[in-house]
Amino acid sequence: MRALFPSLAALLGMSIAGMVPAQNGSGRLASDQAFVAYHQPSIAITHGTLIDGSGTAPARDMTVLFVAGRITAVGPSSSTHVPKEATVIDGTGKTVLPGFVLMHEHMFYPIGKGRYGTYPEQFTRLYLASGATTIRTAGSLDPYADLAVARAIGSGRRIGPDMDVTGPYIEGEGVPRLDRMPSVHGPDKVRELVNYWADEGVTSFKVYEHISRADLRAAIEAAHARGLKVTGHICSITYEEAIAAGIDNLEHSFMEPSDFVPGKKPEECPPWEVRMASLMALDPQGPEIQRLIKLLVDRKVALTSTLPVAEVLMRGHRPSEETLAPLSPGLRSSFDAMWTRLQPSQMVNIMTGFMPKLLQFERAFVAAGGLLMAGSDPTSYGGTVPGTTAQRQLHLMLEGGFQLPESIRIMSLNGAIYLGRDREIGSVAVGKRADLVLLNGDLPADANAIDRVASVFKNGVGYDPVAIKKTLAGTVGID
Repeated sequence: MRALFPSLAALLGMSIAGMVPAQNGSGRLASDQAFVAYHQPSIAITHGTLIDGSGTAPARDMTVLFVAGRITAVGPSSSTHVPKEATVIDGTGKTVLPGFVLMHEHMFYPIGKGRYGTYPEQFTRLYLASGATTIRTAGSLDPYADLAVARAIGSGRRIGPDMDVTGPYIEGEGVPRLDRMPSVHGPDKVRELVNYWADEGVTSFKVYEHISRADLRAAIEAAHARGLKVTGHICSITYEEAIAAGIDNLEHSFMEPSDFVPGKKPEECPPWEVRMASLMALDPQGPEIQRLIKLLVDRKVALTSTLPVAEVLMRGHRPSEETLAPLSPGLRSSFDAMWTRLQPSQMVNIMTGFMPKLLQFERAFVAAGGLLMAGSDPTSYGGTVPGTTAQRQLHLMLEGGFQLPESIRIMSLNGAIYLGRDREIGSVAVGKRADLVLLNGDLPADANAIDRVASVFKNGVGYDPVAIKKTLAGTVGID
């Protein structure tokens, strides 16, 4: 978003209740019913390659059986019994993954001149089509709209991923901010905001770049008193200060720390370029970043990797036609023009050079035992569009040196652990909910198989991602 890449401001004028489990959807909208490919009570995917989300190596020629939305058997096809009444899907040449648990998603998208449009109905369906069966919104410009669609999905009236709905951004007073982003000043006001939105049904909170130390502590204390967690995209507060205050999660992994800026003043956000220069100067194995990693791990602070939103600011990394397909002609034209305009910019130079080091930081965090999660953040100046964001995250992790099993775990089980739902979702295991992604292709042998999603199962119901994307093509940005 704007503050993630602050110099975009001059160009653009900016920069559930209780996580209700999904129902089978007998009252599903007729338009959504057309996307259902499988709704049989007993389904078996046989002879597929399984990457179960636990981080273990892929297993070949496997069968996954699920009955009434629950996984009842996982094992070699040669020895796993498939009941006669089960609908059998031949998984030969295909790959089975857990449904993705994506942790930095939004229901809004930049429409130019510092404005954002909100598209919860389209975005939730597109997230599902990409394989996401659970998401966290990680900041909202319209919490009531997010809550409404989350409840509709939870009741089975609409299709989409389960949603952990984050409240409105908790940002400092009197600073540049996104359109419709509130500013709050003083611990009493912060506590009032947290308690109001917790009563309304949001299930997490996010602090933002210019928050004060006192307001940060008030937000964390108020949220924790309600059993809710706080994440942050911070700058005025260093990561070390946020860790000491008890924050649960930090967004954009190592793209945002101001800890290493020489002469950093308390509660002041240094310019983006200055922060980036301080991070570029670090040795990924050096004592400064390793000390911060140890603090994060020791205090069990999770990080969210958001590689797709950074990728659109890398030289030559143009989004695919499939990625941009949901955009209206106007939004597509606007993005194309801005992408071309930014390619020769210093910002693109910086991000292109920083991405390899960012991935080194993330790998070091995971190696030290840190909980790394994944998200996409469909903001910046556009080009990060739900529907393919999970796929881009995986490609970028693999290109950056992560192994396939750990990458799938980062995109699935780790988010479930953070949400406290890992007994229910996040991996393919007996007793868990049948949230699955079926790919056309052998993912261990061909990374591009991640782009060929054949079916997405949520709670045992299988959806057709191709039909969803075809129906929603060109609709984002049309009121």
